[in-house]
Amino acid sequence: MFPNHVHQAIAQVREIRNRVVDRQQFRGYSGWARIVSGGLALIAAAVMSQPRFAGSAEALIVGWGVVFVLSAALSYGALLYWFLNDPEVGRDVRKLRPTLDPVAPLVAGGLITLALLMRGEYDLLYGTWMLLFALANFASRHVLPGKIVVVGFVYTVAAQVCLFVPGVGDLASVWSMGITFCVGEVTGGMLMQLDKTRKLGDSE
Repeated sequence: MFPNHVHQAIAQVREIRNRVVDRQQFRGYSGWARIVSGGLALIAAAVMSQPRFAGSAEALIVGWGVVFVLSAALSYGALLYWFLNDPEVGRDVRKLRPTLDPVAPLVAGGLITLALLMRGEYDLLYGTWMLLFALANFASRHVLPGKIVVVGFVYTVAAQVCLFVPGVGDLASVWSMGITFCVGEVTGGMLMQLDKTRKLGDSE
């Protein structure tokens, strides 16, 4: 009889822990927005690999800037829609606290990008961006599916390759950027969508 009580107690602890984790999970980010953003990165790489972009650092930087703006618009547009329309949120701004987790890496990324552009160190941009996206994923690991750390490790490894392997991270190597961000964002988006689907199935 005693072992049965132990098993029941363990099961109850696990259930309580799962409920706490569910409450901590942040539902404002859109997995589909990340998936589309990954597709945009791949499309951008295909466009900027054309001969007319060769040798034009300004055009490549502007091109990736456009991808960033579009991706941010998708993600934060979906976040705003969730905030305004989800009845469980009730437009309570306190529910947006998890969005502050990746702010520090992204702000640091903006400052480092500006410094690199001012010094003409364009070939360090891809690796730096990947490393900062890795930090943003690690920073959000407590409010997103736990496996999101895998995306962070993917970005970390890719960043090291781009920063330390000659030629891989050059500004003209647009496929290094496009493929890495496509894989990272599509994988992250799919993990988020699968987690939401599983949670919905459990609640039914």
